[in-house]
Amino acid sequence: MKGLRYTIALFALSGLFFSSDLNAQCFKDTKGNWVNPDGSDCTNTILTAVPFLRIVSDARSGAMGDVGIGLSPDANAMHFNQSKLVMAENPLGISATYTPWLRSLGLNDVYLAYLTGYYKIDENQAIGAGLRYFSLGDINFTDENGNPIGTGNPNEFEATVAYSRRLSEKFTAAVGAKFIYSNLASGQQVDGQVIEAGKAGAADFSLPTIPTSRLTAARAT
Repeated sequence: MKGLRYTIALFALSGLFFSSDLNAQCFKDTKGNWVNPDGSDCTNTILTAVPFLRIVSDARSGAMGDVGIGLSPDANAMHFNQSKLVMAENPLGISATYTPWLRSLGLNDVYLAYLTGYYKIDENQAIGAGLRYFSLGDINFTDENGNPIGTGNPNEFEATVAYSRRLSEKFTAAVGAKFIYSNLASGQQVDGQVIEAGKAGAADFSLPTIPTSRLTAARAT
């Protein structure tokens, strides 16, 4: 154990003495400013693909600070931890959620719809499915000069399935697969390139996060 601590400390000290600046797409110019390879200003905005997948649509866990991963198993485990499905008390469960988006700004056509469900084949196996749809409403597209270039209805959706299995009394595991579709500006052009809808696939592997005793306590509350 001591040897491991000394090794970690050595790596930490090495990082302090031999550290250097790291960068991805941005570089420092002769004036010390961060710029892109083409000389334009480098933005520090963090961009991620399909962020709608991270939105928690379950009202129960959302009201508790997005703690769904620690709640008793239900159909919404398809979002938080699919391995919890086989630990659900009921043999069948369905959850449907509709969340208006930016309603205070007067928008009535932006919303998130989420439908999930599971079925326990037996005490050791369960299957689940989910469908998430995010509509961004009607959008008026403009060019860099503000001239209208058309309208569209951007939307994104995710379809996912999962298989959960009990490996022991307090240990389960699950595998899942999903199809992701993102259509934000299909048909529009940027620098002569036609924008197409994005399509992707993903796989999930999950393990339990809380023991059975805690799940029982969660149900009791």
